[in-house]
Amino acid sequence: MELTVSDIGAIAAAVFAGGSLLHSIRTHNKQKDLMRELSSLQRELTALELKDAKARAISKEKAEFSARFVNYGSQGSKQLVITNVGASQARNVQIDFQGKIDFVMRSEVEDYFPCNLDSSESVKLLASSSLSHTAIRESFTLSWMDNAGGNRKDFNVQYR
Repeated sequence: MELTVSDIGAIAAAVFAGGSLLHSIRTHNKQKDLMRELSSLQRELTALELKDAKARAISKEKAEFSARFVNYGSQGSKQLVITNVGASQARNVQIDFQGKIDFVMRSEVEDYFPCNLDSSESVKLLASSSLSHTAIRESFTLSWMDNAGGNRKDFNVQYR
């Protein structure tokens, strides 16, 4: 049996077709793996988005506080400013100095606390220091109720 040019062409075409088929099968399998991975990543992303949305919804129900001493007036007077920086109202806000108030005037504390503070609302307590005073920080704990339940936060604010 003698091979003709057309036989060689037919064999070459069959080899190329087989190679093309194998390449197509490999590409299809890779695409299936990539689709499975993409589906898994989409499920993870959806779970993370749900978790983030839940955290945002919870944070809208919480009050959060900051505290700092600020100068006011021309004589260099100071105030301790306690601000609700959270998104929710804080109810029954109480302050506990553990018996030792270093800078804030006790009468101010008794006048203002307990109180309710809306979001972005502040309490300003007059503060003073004497030359014989050695403390440099005011330490206290705030406790409050908000829409997410109760919470508390410890502060150690530097008097500057």
